[in-house]
Amino acid sequence: MSLAIPNIDPAALARFYTAQRERFGARADSKGLVALAEALASVTPSALNHGDIGRWTQALDALPAVQPSRVELNSARLVIGDERDLDGSLSALEFRAHLEAFIPWRKGPFELFGVGIDTEWRCDLKWARLESAISPLADRRVLDVGSGNGYYAYRMAGAGAKQVLGIDPHVPYVAQFLLLQQYLAEVAVDILPITLDDFPERCGAFDTAFSMGVLYHRRSPIDHLLQLRDCLRVGGELVLETLYVEGDEGYSLIPQGSYARMRGIWFVPTVATLTAWISKAGFDNVRVVDESVTTPDEQRATSWMPYESLSDSLDPNDSSLSVEGHPAPRRVVIVATKR
Repeated sequence: MSLAIPNIDPAALARFYTAQRERFGARADSKGLVALAEALASVTPSALNHGDIGRWTQALDALPAVQPSRVELNSARLVIGDERDLDGSLSALEFRAHLEAFIPWRKGPFELFGVGIDTEWRCDLKWARLESAISPLADRRVLDVGSGNGYYAYRMAGAGAKQVLGIDPHVPYVAQFLLLQQYLAEVAVDILPITLDDFPERCGAFDTAFSMGVLYHRRSPIDHLLQLRDCLRVGGELVLETLYVEGDEGYSLIPQGSYARMRGIWFVPTVATLTAWISKAGFDNVRVVDESVTTPDEQRATSWMPYESLSDSLDPNDSSLSVEGHPAPRRVVIVATKR
């Protein structure tokens, strides 16, 4: 559990954590979720000691109070409202400036009150690859680890999930979620700036747990899989998406330094190694549902994320290699059942 961080601004703690935790707890409708909400009451997220809280608080305070006339959570581009909802109080250009205050936008895409946000990642493509391969989310309690700004969490809600809890320790992404939540207050999605290390042991509260784009950042991937298992009920479903390399069981790339310009990459296993890890961690019915090479059609710089992206991470003379000489990024989606 996180230790108390005495210099966190109380208002930031209330806005970015306490209010969200209380919203989550108020909706909890099972013993597992109630117990989790109670356990999280003793957590003070260390993430709130970083990430320029003042900047994000100011940007959130400046958002206009507008009611969306429509919401589409089950479409590739999540839609909140229409330009006509601005009702002359401000122009679409002025509203766009509010959204630009939250740059960089990495996960999406979105359309808010007529303003399209062309994010770095076309997350709708990944969702399309996995949505038909997982158990239907209708009436399920779902955990989204590494949730970012909530794009996938809202897609889960759009697919019928009863309650979605996202966790992500990156404050800028949580700030983007709070922006979205301002206009989607009735949707049962909450995101907390914490990690699985803050969860009680053997939580067992969720029907489905997603971990997408997280495993390779963990120094101990097996421990991450064990934590995910402990969050699920018996028979619950794991949906894991991560980087992989080609090769035999037992091999894993361990980058020395960066991988495709990404820091903090510890293990990039083969698919055979990864499935063995998952089985060893207590899962059955382990199945690969998608393997794909990441391309600039899915990940690229845009005006909403105007920094280095995938094309800057590949060898300019051989796109099958990263700039460091490693195999270029490939991603796999694996689904498994807690035994």
